[in-house]
Amino acid sequence: MAKPELSIIMPSYNVASLIPRAIRSVLAQSFRDWELIVVDDGSPDNLHEAVKTFVVKDKRIRLVTKPNGGLSDARNFGLSFAKGTYIHFFDPDDYIYSSGWYDSIFEEIKSSAIAPDVIITGYYVGDETTDQDTHIIHRPLSVPFGGRFGEKCISHVCYAWNKFFRREFLLVNNLQYEKGLSHIEDAEFMSRVVKYKPAIKFIRDGEYVYVQRAEQTLSKGFDPKLVDISKRRIGIDVRLVEFFNTGAKHDALVDCLKTSATISITNRLYYYGRHFSSEKRHEILDNIRTMLPARFTSSRRGLMNLIFDSSIYWSIKARQYRLTDFVQRIRLTIHK
Repeated sequence: MAKPELSIIMPSYNVASLIPRAIRSVLAQSFRDWELIVVDDGSPDNLHEAVKTFVVKDKRIRLVTKPNGGLSDARNFGLSFAKGTYIHFFDPDDYIYSSGWYDSIFEEIKSSAIAPDVIITGYYVGDETTDQDTHIIHRPLSVPFGGRFGEKCISHVCYAWNKFFRREFLLVNNLQYEKGLSHIEDAEFMSRVVKYKPAIKFIRDGEYVYVQRAEQTLSKGFDPKLVDISKRRIGIDVRLVEFFNTGAKHDALVDCLKTSATISITNRLYYYGRHFSSEKRHEILDNIRTMLPARFTSSRRGLMNLIFDSSIYWSIKARQYRLTDFVQRIRLTIHK
């Protein structure tokens, strides 16, 4: 098989009933120059049989197996087999909404003055019970220009599935997913990608449907495991803050990551703040303060109130993380 333009890597575990929809949506694409690498990550169900029915019909689909090692390990394993110019990490419970999406992506790539290292697109959000039009929500990417923040940019940065990575860029910079992480592997990966100053292509719309399953939301109830996950995510975000404050180039992607880190910290401290020591909370708050104008952050108490005041937290959520609103609420809190 000749080198394809696109390698689609689909790490899979215990999704035998869901993966056929994902594969069919790839097969339906008008863009034909792809390979699909399905990684069976030691799945205990009949995933192997479900995928084999597609493998025997289309030589572009390949099934590789490995002992269970988690999402990051499965992505890295799939990447080791990839031959495409670009890489798309595809979750097996998601799907593509329209047949022309990959074509539109590569038209954008070909129209670029230089080959982009990373392409970031908009996407849809659906639920796990249906793929009908009325049950998916479009989330276009608002591209930030001139250092300004697009309202919805932050919600697009720390995912893998709405991005295409130039394979050579990943290989040259030895970029792989960190093994052993859970729920935070994409944020950690992007925190390292940005350090190599990739050429970025932003595409407002996207046809990828992220299927949000019930267990994926923080608001479903307290889970002790999420405390440790949140602590580790905050550690990643703090590293991002430190990187951004050492003279890093503030291009559009960096601006989005910087704001995303701030919101993530406040988000997780609001839910799990009581599980952190006072000293640790103050350390984290001091990092947040360095990311915002001094006149808005002169009081640590103001920031503490911001994080632990639920009305302010939900105001930020309702306003889709607009940084201007976030800073304004800090200012109002400080002057109360």
